[in-house]
Amino acid sequence: MMGKKKILSALIFSMCCSCQSTINQQNHFYIQGEADLKNGTKVYLKSQEFNEITTIDSNFVKNSRFTFSGSLDRPVIYGIYIENLPGVVGILMENDSITVKINPNNLSKSIVIGSELNNAFQQFQARSFYISSKIDQFYPLFQKARSENNSFKLKEINERMKKVQRASEKYAIQYAANNPDSYVAAYALRSVLNSPEISLDSIKMIYNKFTPFVKKGDFSLEILHHITERDSLP
Repeated sequence: MMGKKKILSALIFSMCCSCQSTINQQNHFYIQGEADLKNGTKVYLKSQEFNEITTIDSNFVKNSRFTFSGSLDRPVIYGIYIENLPGVVGILMENDSITVKINPNNLSKSIVIGSELNNAFQQFQARSFYISSKIDQFYPLFQKARSENNSFKLKEINERMKKVQRASEKYAIQYAANNPDSYVAAYALRSVLNSPEISLDSIKMIYNKFTPFVKKGDFSLEILHHITERDSLP
């Protein structure tokens, strides 16, 4: 009988620990950093909200590791900055646990593991960059045509560049419309707010389909502000 009680107590304890772990994951975020840098190297965690960058926390590398933790009431764009290194590791952070493997030679190529939201964010950015980067091939042709004062060629190249831009914007709009429950959708819609190709009605229609959770975020607040301002115009 005593043996059964011990087993039952152990099971209850295990279940409680499991529940507590789940609660912590839901209400807190944890960042585990791996960096081949000397001890004492300072690392900063900064947020970007409404185009303003604010330092949230800082820590030091110790035995090739650093950590950050906290709690969020909505997803936030965070950046990991490292002293004396150019660039930033961009993260769309929510209350989740992630691992960041720092690439000291190129921070933008660091690897972030563990967050489905951030994975979706990175995939969206990668696809957007792939589409928009096609415009780079036209710059040398544009410069050449301008130096030759070839107005016909300039017009042709300009139209081809606009076509790439429209393809990038179309991808962002489709992503936002097809993922109304994703915070990345608000990021995508915000990226095309100032495009003359996107009507205010289209912006409203997509925004109105966002879930309440998505509408809590800063990108959605910027979208709402944009809608309100344009509605107030004569």
